[in-house]
Amino acid sequence: MHGKRWILVPFITAAIVVALSWWAGSKLMAPANHVVIRPDDFNADLVSIAGTGHDIAGWWTDTHQGLPVVLLLHAVRADRATMVSRARLLQQHGFSTLQIDLQAHGETPGASITFGSRESADVIAAVTWIKHRAPNRKVGIIGCSLGGASALLAPQPLGVDAIVLEIVYPRIRRAVENRVRMRLGPLACTEWPNTVKARA
Repeated sequence: MHGKRWILVPFITAAIVVALSWWAGSKLMAPANHVVIRPDDFNADLVSIAGTGHDIAGWWTDTHQGLPVVLLLHAVRADRATMVSRARLLQQHGFSTLQIDLQAHGETPGASITFGSRESADVIAAVTWIKHRAPNRKVGIIGCSLGGASALLAPQPLGVDAIVLEIVYPRIRRAVENRVRMRLGPLACTEWPNTVKARA
């Protein structure tokens, strides 16, 4: 009798690990929506860009100097406000900037965070918006983590003149594994990202 119980231990342990990994994954994919406050000393116009099934919230600053426009894309579970320091630096040198909240972040709605898969559509919409708002000007992108991955996962070519990638994960699978391990440590299930792909 005791032998049969010991046989069940590995299966019970595996079930617990899978359940915990699923829970952690659900938390990671949950929308990170919240109100985004513009700093009082940061001059920018609030804009709403038509996206795929939702409007994209953004801040637009045109220096009117004819220099390129830079699209600033934030990291996972962040928002456009985290890119203000970069926007300020660029504006000091005459560049115009557009900061957006990617889907399921900040003030842009979305069902779940997909680590660049659905977010890439927001990048395309933002680039298109810039080209209509500031025609005949060069366009660049600075993407941090999720932001960079969203630019890379968009249909290529994007039609921009330069892209700067900051701490972009080499593969979505690795990014998800790392974040699950941050929550579960050695109990993390390495097969969980396959489930994410199916859900996304």
